[in-house]
Amino acid sequence: MRALPISVLVLVLNDPPARQPAIFWISGFFFTPSFSTASLQNFARRNKYAIDTVGFEMEMLNMDPEDYPDPPPTGRDFRASAETFSL
Repeated sequence: MRALPISVLVLVLNDPPARQPAIFWISGFFFTPSFSTASLQNFARRNKYAIDTVGFEMEMLNMDPEDYPDPPPTGRDFRASAETFSL
């Protein structure tokens, strides 16, 4: 039984830290409102805003997802079936 905690520790120490994708494929989500709500909640908590005071602002981006290798500093970038946009 002592081997299990050691194995878990080895996995945790050797696993690279998780990184947010640069662009989320919004059509791949089963229930997209839950993801957008979670994004709003994370933004509000990080910046100490009341959740009912924040909202989305959309901006159309270049169509090529390769132009966005890193996630935005705040908000989320989404790719739909034909467009790439930022929230």
